[in-house]
Amino acid sequence: MLEADVSNLTDVVVVGYGTTKIRDLTGSVSTVSSDQMNIGGVTSNAAQAIQGRAAGVQVSQSNAAPGGQTIVRIRGGNSIKSTNEPLYVVDGFPSETGKDINPNDIDDIQILKAASSTAIYGARGANGVVMITTKRGKAGKPAIQYDGYYGTQKIVKEYDKMNGLENMEVTNAKAIEKGQPAYYTSEDLSSGRNNDWFNLATHPGIVQSHNLSVSGGTIDDRVALSASYFDQQGALKNTDFKRYSVRLNYDKQFTPHFRTGASVYGSHSYTNFKTYDGNIVPSNVMYGVLTASPAIPLYNEDGTFARYRGRDNPLAWLMAPTNDRFENKVNINAYADFMIMEGFNFRVNGGTEYTTTKEGTYLPRDLIDGEKVGGKASLNDLTFTRNLVEGYFTYKKLFNEIHSINLVAGISYQSDLNETHYSQVQKFSTDAFLYHNLSAGTERLASNSLTIPSKIASVYGRLNYSLKDKYLATFTFRRDGSASFGGNNRFGSFPSGSLAWRAGEEDFIKNLNIFSNLKVRGGYGVTGNDRIGNYIYMSLFGPTNVSLGEGSDSYGGTVITRLSNPDLQWESTAQLDLGIDMGFFNNRIAATIVYYKKKT
Repeated sequence: MLEADVSNLTDVVVVGYGTTKIRDLTGSVSTVSSDQMNIGGVTSNAAQAIQGRAAGVQVSQSNAAPGGQTIVRIRGGNSIKSTNEPLYVVDGFPSETGKDINPNDIDDIQILKAASSTAIYGARGANGVVMITTKRGKAGKPAIQYDGYYGTQKIVKEYDKMNGLENMEVTNAKAIEKGQPAYYTSEDLSSGRNNDWFNLATHPGIVQSHNLSVSGGTIDDRVALSASYFDQQGALKNTDFKRYSVRLNYDKQFTPHFRTGASVYGSHSYTNFKTYDGNIVPSNVMYGVLTASPAIPLYNEDGTFARYRGRDNPLAWLMAPTNDRFENKVNINAYADFMIMEGFNFRVNGGTEYTTTKEGTYLPRDLIDGEKVGGKASLNDLTFTRNLVEGYFTYKKLFNEIHSINLVAGISYQSDLNETHYSQVQKFSTDAFLYHNLSAGTERLASNSLTIPSKIASVYGRLNYSLKDKYLATFTFRRDGSASFGGNNRFGSFPSGSLAWRAGEEDFIKNLNIFSNLKVRGGYGVTGNDRIGNYIYMSLFGPTNVSLGEGSDSYGGTVITRLSNPDLQWESTAQLDLGIDMGFFNNRIAATIVYYKKKT
């Protein structure tokens, strides 16, 4: 009778440009498989799916609105002025929209935290790397799977508040204390007006998700196809988020030495968004809901929103403005893998990512602020394009049954293009156009456009060495060159090294009968953060007016508005990582203790 082994140390995890067994890791990596993710509820993206599932990884939302921005921090923040978001790599493609993909498409996620594991991504690895592997087809009969849920959200705790009569009495008392006449008349006090703005502005939110997938194939041809729909109506009225997505993964084995594959992902989303800044202004919906008097009427006799003291009531600011955001995302990437000889492979990856975002807003004339300017409309179009091609060699060899090496060496080239166009106009003769006809506004407030290209070329390598399957070493090096930085620091080098001792394989540890796994590891490396802005090392010029003396006319000219800085370079983070991995009771209980220190 065979005894079941529950150990997962032989499981293979994805790391940068390759895979390795968990037992052979020398850096800090957290794995979250599909059955461990937070699927259901209001989980709309990959970032929310890993919330609370990995040590040292914090996931939060900047606001609780449907489709709200998710913030991920791996081992805290590094940068003061730049982004602290990690790099997302989906099926080998560094994606700007990786955390927004449908979580039902994900097979597993590896989170690289230590510099010894993230240095392979060089100038983009300082904030950690999230490796996402999507579900791919497997040989066998076609499998059809449906996953869906439907639920509601409700605000369970409300704040204590006065009713309309209480508010009117307090308001009159304050006025009398100041020697002023009472604001509300006896007729007002007996009117029974009592608008609960909190209840008027909220309702039970509806959340639903539907995901249908088909996968299967033969040994040589495997395919996985999925389609998903996610819809969340916010607990605050007039806030909604919808997303439609589809993914196709295909793998083809032509010969035992040659295989290819491709992934196609597309999504369309719509968000009816509101702004929740900290400013105390009439347009801040929540401020109005929390502070408006319940004695204020809701509607006028003609059905329009009522006003009070020269202000719009809070429901008007919630329901009347138009705030639309549309996003379209397409990602296509493919690979080809050649086995040159046993243990020696060459792989080529290539892909493109295209994202468009359209934000349209309109402030109608039936609001006080809109009435002052005759209606105000804005339209913001953003387009992002990324192209990537890279190739790398992998060599694996076992010498004399005790020496094992795994060598990776490659090159990469990536080009990005950001394009934006923004326009804002006011003074409309009708509210019918919203933001769809900016030419109907007779006064232009702003109109600008911007095109920012950027390129990065890299060479990289990694050596994994194992002696007797007990003593492990990993050395990584990457050199990046970016067109976004000054000539004196256009290239940066990012090395790392780590060592590990699988002490649990030593006889004197085994004889203790305490540990089923014991590994001591340590590493040090330098990684970078190149997302500090493009071309800010260059001088900027702007218009100016000059006078040549008293009584002289004013002449137009050009002046430097920002000095050049050819020494500007990316941020770099040096990180020391020391850890102990332990397993007890045949690895039914596992524990990891890690000490790390980062300096940016």
